[in-house]
Amino acid sequence: MYIKLCDSNRLQQVLHLTGGQAEYRHTNGEISRVRVETAGLGTRRVRIANLLPEMPEEVIRTIMTRYGEVKVVQAETWARFYRYKVANGVRIAVMTLAKHIPSNITIAGHRALVSYEGQPMTCYRCHETGHFHQACPMRQRAGEIGHTATATTWADIAAQGAGGTRMGREAVDEGERRRIHIVREERG
Repeated sequence: MYIKLCDSNRLQQVLHLTGGQAEYRHTNGEISRVRVETAGLGTRRVRIANLLPEMPEEVIRTIMTRYGEVKVVQAETWARFYRYKVANGVRIAVMTLAKHIPSNITIAGHRALVSYEGQPMTCYRCHETGHFHQACPMRQRAGEIGHTATATTWADIAAQGAGGTRMGREAVDEGERRRIHIVREERG
C-alpha cells in the first residue's frame, strides 16, 4: 500500500508518531501490520550557494552523493539581464534525493547554503530537521550548563574603581597594576 504525502513536515510527523510501524484494518476486520517509510524523494534542482567560484564540480558532486544520485552540476547564470551568460556564484545540482539535505553543509572547508523545493526546516547549529537555530535543543542545553568563566572587560575594571599608583605623569591601566601587584607579591 502506498500513501503519498505532499507536505514533508507532515511526513516527518507520521514517521515520528508511528515509529515506522502501523496497523491497517481491512474491510473484513482483519488487521495487518504495515511498515511506514519514505519511498523516494524524487528528482530535485538543488541550489548550492556561498561557494568559491573556482570550486571544481567534482568536489561538489562527491559531497552531494551522500544525499542521492547526482545527475549534473552546473553554474547558475544571469543570462536574461546581460548580453552574455554571467555566472552568479550559485551551483545547481540536479539529483535524485535519497534523503533530505540540511540547509547548510560544509564543502571543501566552506559552509555552503543549500535550498530546494520541499526541503524541511533545518537547524543551522545541529543540522537536525524540525526546528530552527533559535529553538535548538543543543543551544538550550548549553545555556542550562552555564558558562560562568567570562573575560574581564574594561567596564568591569572601571566599576571596581580606579585606585592605584602613578608612574611618572601617566596613570597605569588596571591590567598593568595587576601585573605589577602580582610581581611584587612574588618578590615578597
